[in-house]
Amino acid sequence: MEPDRYDARRIYIRGLSSPAELRKEMFMTEEKSGLNMDTLYLDQDAAHDVAEEFRKAGLRLEDLRQEIHGFFTDLGMGDCSEGKTWNDKVTDAVKLNQAGSVLTVVNICMTRLNEYAHQAEVAQKEFTAMEDANKEAIRKRGEYFAKPDPSKSFPAYQ
Repeated sequence: MEPDRYDARRIYIRGLSSPAELRKEMFMTEEKSGLNMDTLYLDQDAAHDVAEEFRKAGLRLEDLRQEIHGFFTDLGMGDCSEGKTWNDKVTDAVKLNQAGSVLTVVNICMTRLNEYAHQAEVAQKEFTAMEDANKEAIRKRGEYFAKPDPSKSFPAYQ
């Protein structure tokens, strides 16, 4: 099902007139995770833990990136032009910001890890906001119903 059609059905069912009204009613965060909160359950800040692991992996890649910046090739061919050419080629393959260089691949991986960590954090915030809204709705709903009187229940054993 397309996201717009799905949202339109939810709005119709709830009797709301616009997606903005739906977001306002649900107290959702401004930023969306792209995950379906109707089917997602996160136990004890699981997405936050996932985000932390992504951030730790990003820090390890940052250490690797610093090593790459300090990388110098010496293939042991001496001071001849062929040796210098080979040393330069290997250094370029590792360090130059070209597609396929080791440094470029590490940078891409770091970017993706940070994006995944951010998405996990947004999902956790979105889930927590929805859980809080649900708890509040249940609490409010409970205020409208009278507590049952056991003496009036059937059968009454008085």
